[in-house]
Amino acid sequence: MKIIRIILVISFFFISRGLYAQELDTEEVIKTLDEQIEELTDISDAIYGKDIRLVNGRVYFQPNISAAGNPFFKDPAGMTGSVTVRGTTFTGIKLNYDIFQDYLLLIDEFENGGIMKLVLNKNHTTAFTLEEHQFILLDPSTGINIPEKQYFEVLFSGKIDLVQRHEKIIEALAHQEYPYGRYTDDNITRFILKDNQLHKFKNRFTLYRILADGKSELKKYRRKNSVRNVKNATDQQITGMIEHYNSIIP
Repeated sequence: MKIIRIILVISFFFISRGLYAQELDTEEVIKTLDEQIEELTDISDAIYGKDIRLVNGRVYFQPNISAAGNPFFKDPAGMTGSVTVRGTTFTGIKLNYDIFQDYLLLIDEFENGGIMKLVLNKNHTTAFTLEEHQFILLDPSTGINIPEKQYFEVLFSGKIDLVQRHEKIIEALAHQEYPYGRYTDDNITRFILKDNQLHKFKNRFTLYRILADGKSELKKYRRKNSVRNVKNATDQQITGMIEHYNSIIP
């Protein structure tokens, strides 16, 4: 990560020459920083080689900073993980996931206690982990039924896959306790990924419809393992059901 720190120090030098010498709104700040970092990344690639491509992103600004709560997956301070960028996997780095905007963030910590957060480019990032959680990027250009590139957590991978989407929204509350609104809790939507298509399910009826050829076996599994409510089942319970289904289909 030493090279990344060098690049970020250089970027602060460039920015300080003009960016902070004038008052800019947030949108213009982001645009200016994007341009600076893109130029610096090109220079760094030429000097250090392709390993520096990990920093090919833009500076992150937390949205709705005055709202209660936060936009992040799990720990707001970030988590140790790995990320695959342009085919190369970087491990043992600190990351965070803004599920409000669907942004993966690289966190670099300086010796003086300061930090820098970069939004990693979805055009180059294909997968990442946050401790025991595994995520992949799904891309509509492959024919999958989503409107844009999105990150999904992988709970099980087999003949069919079990994935889930994490999202938060801002609730605008006319309440003295939350004058600027608040972030909701993580809203999780589960999907079966089958034949390169996502099939959303919220209860046992939609799950049985998607996996109709294993309906009777899934019913037996639910009774045997006391999975009473598919909607509120834990990740482990749902993963067990899909793993069982994968074991019985040809």
